[in-house]
Amino acid sequence: MKERLQSQSILEASNPDLLFRLQQSLDILENKFSINEKECFMDLGLFPEDQRIPVAALIDMWAELYNLNEDGSNAMSIVHDLATRNLINVIVTRYMSSPPFSLLVI
Repeated sequence: MKERLQSQSILEASNPDLLFRLQQSLDILENKFSINEKECFMDLGLFPEDQRIPVAALIDMWAELYNLNEDGSNAMSIVHDLATRNLINVIVTRYMSSPPFSLLVI
């Protein structure tokens, strides 16, 4: 079973219900919000898989691409919504230098 899980992509899975539910989750992002959160989620594909992405980089990128407010509150709302839907994992790290806290998306 372990070998099967490691060798099979989610896109190749024989469980159409799983792919249907993922598509539903993405469609809700597109339909519910004025800012296209689906596009923001798709932007995460620009980064290497399973690597930490500084949230500050996402805020800067999304503010420029989608004309979000520059204080980052709209972008943080998007990060929060994606995390709530379990589409991303957000962790808080503590550094000795400034800034004292950093949010990272995995």
